[in-house]
Amino acid sequence: MTNVPLSARRGNKFGISFFHWALKVFGINRPCEFVWVICLYYVIFDREAVKAAMPYVRRRFPEAGRLRKMWYVYRIFVSNGQALVICAANVKSNRVSLEFEHFERAKQYLESVPEGMIIITSHFGNWQTAMTNLQNDLGRPISFLMQPEQNGAVLEALRHNPAQDKMRVISTDSEMGGMLEVMEAVRTGHVVCIMADRAMNDRTSEVRFFGARARFPYTAFFMAAKLGCPVIPLFVVRKGKKHDILKVSFGKLIYPVLRGEKNAAEIMSPYVGEYVRELENKAKQYPFQCFLFQDVWDFKTEKT
Repeated sequence: MTNVPLSARRGNKFGISFFHWALKVFGINRPCEFVWVICLYYVIFDREAVKAAMPYVRRRFPEAGRLRKMWYVYRIFVSNGQALVICAANVKSNRVSLEFEHFERAKQYLESVPEGMIIITSHFGNWQTAMTNLQNDLGRPISFLMQPEQNGAVLEALRHNPAQDKMRVISTDSEMGGMLEVMEAVRTGHVVCIMADRAMNDRTSEVRFFGARARFPYTAFFMAAKLGCPVIPLFVVRKGKKHDILKVSFGKLIYPVLRGEKNAAEIMSPYVGEYVRELENKAKQYPFQCFLFQDVWDFKTEKT
């Protein structure tokens, strides 16, 4: 598996500037419609991106033929592009409405303890948009464990994003992959958001995903067990065909515990499995809003 995400090699300053201009002039709907045109290029010419999307499509739609699978890949590319446009629209003018489901699960826990907790997110739906709003809604400072942005054009755009000033970013390039900073943040009352679907190293647990063995990272669950705090899955999806109403769903609290003499991957597997079951259920409900773009079922490729 490569550690360089697809996004680091796609998008440019002109394209980003164009969509910011289009949002200002036309509002949110027309730019989202134009994404259908842009994504034709990627589904026809970008073999690497198609290859990255195809393992999920094959597992999610096992009965589909080759042409239909390509159509589904195209639909996923469009949904992913529209998610980025919606995020940009919300940053510029708060045009997006959020509808919360089971918000009390996180809120009630945070009201009962001085420490923070870990929210596990996925490359699913409009997760970026909700992140900029959660700090006010939860009443706690929020930190994000993430890879440094490697796309120069995106990095330049982020420098002018006012939402960035409200976020504390913990880099995976820091000591021990940011684990020490995450644990300190939770101990001091922060909510820390960690992506839990794509593996960037060999710290993974084996679970079942769409009927087959798959690997998902266990780092967030391991840190929660060390801290004695829960993790809670978060999914943000677009409702129907509207581009300005998002549903923010909190899953059940998961309390990982370190037990016995087994290695961390085995110990954390049941807890990772709880999250993955929720991810699978969401993918069944919203199949084109799952942007996994990684073959989590591949046990032949050695992770580096």
